[in-house]
Amino acid sequence: MPVSLHRADLVKIKAFAEVYNLPESTVIADLLATSIKEAESAMPYVQGAEVIRVEEGEPVYCDAGKTPAFVEAEQRIAKQMTTGD
Repeated sequence: MPVSLHRADLVKIKAFAEVYNLPESTVIADLLATSIKEAESAMPYVQGAEVIRVEEGEPVYCDAGKTPAFVEAEQRIAKQMTTGD
């Protein structure tokens, strides 16, 4: 999957690779993994109307934001990639 990068980003990737004596592909993979984790954890919780459970006497509402759709898509795609569908 080819990806176009801004020149300034490519320069920084090359600099990280040089300074840490790593292949550029390793730097890119590590940066991408970290960015994905940060983006995933930054997805906002949007309180829905449905109570999904009660914890310590307090209702816990379903997430009406993008997180449930993301998790569903992630699981579906992972299954497709595993089974080759």
